[in-house]
Amino acid sequence: MPSLVQELHRSPAAMNFNWDDVRVFAKVAEIGSLKAAARALNMTTTTLRKRIANFEAQMDVVLFTRTAKGVELTQEGRSVYDIAVEMSEQSAALAYLSQRHGHSGSGLVRLAVTEGLGAFWLMPHLVAFQRANKQIRLDVRHDMRVPDLSRLECDVAVQLQRPRDESLIVKRLGHLHLMVYGSRRYIEENGQPTQFADMPRFSFIHHVAEQIPSQALQELIQTVPELNYVSTIVNTATAQVLAMTNDAGFGVIPTYASALTDELVPVRTDFQMRREIWLVYHPEVARLGRVRRLIQAITKAFDPQLYPWFREDFVDPKDFGVVPAGLIV
Repeated sequence: MPSLVQELHRSPAAMNFNWDDVRVFAKVAEIGSLKAAARALNMTTTTLRKRIANFEAQMDVVLFTRTAKGVELTQEGRSVYDIAVEMSEQSAALAYLSQRHGHSGSGLVRLAVTEGLGAFWLMPHLVAFQRANKQIRLDVRHDMRVPDLSRLECDVAVQLQRPRDESLIVKRLGHLHLMVYGSRRYIEENGQPTQFADMPRFSFIHHVAEQIPSQALQELIQTVPELNYVSTIVNTATAQVLAMTNDAGFGVIPTYASALTDELVPVRTDFQMRREIWLVYHPEVARLGRVRRLIQAITKAFDPQLYPWFREDFVDPKDFGVVPAGLIV
């Protein structure tokens, strides 16, 4: 009778199980919570429970034990998880090899970028890139979750957190400067703060998501516990900007907003924040010509000489000078 480990090392076809169930199992194991894993996988908790139960029945083992905090792997579950990770890495390697088999100058490139930077800043540049490189297809994922490039979840990433994986190539693209903005109408009707401590007198739209250090705002107003000056909390930059342009209140957004729209205006207070923008990719994918071309295009899109709002030192929006043609929305 083959062992569990031997069975898992056989091909999925030989075992006659759904390879996607392994991916679902691995996500639950990594997160340690059925509800959080269901959200990450974009499925209901009930569906996720059934998938795990079916996988356990097929493997004829108990993979998780339920705890007050979530779920924990059993001893057999840890063995399955180790092999699932290995299988995932091998699958990614096979996908990468199949990509390399074709002409390296054409084909698909997968890009992961934080939602705000991707939707508002980078996408117009990507449109221009694709017009000039019609043989290249782009798969662009706007997500605040940090992608796992070591497993080739994507080819290139633009993110706000520097990865710890030393096997990846990491380059600093520039700096993101953030300050208070509001719509002209909201300011005309309600006035504006002169310091951030005035914010409880106004409506505030707060963006909460991964890679965003929300505690920086909380520390500014220690006398107002739990950010009770916040009128609306959103989990996407798009929702925040739409709320602000519809006169819902002030928000903290990147200063490049002044290069994209005149509907929102900067409000000078004592609050400023700076974040580093990182370009990350696996050294193997950089051998592909299409990936190299995308990396060059992304690097140019954050050139601090062309776009002063990405410089290391803060540049006041009023000092941006002539905005390059085509940027204003």
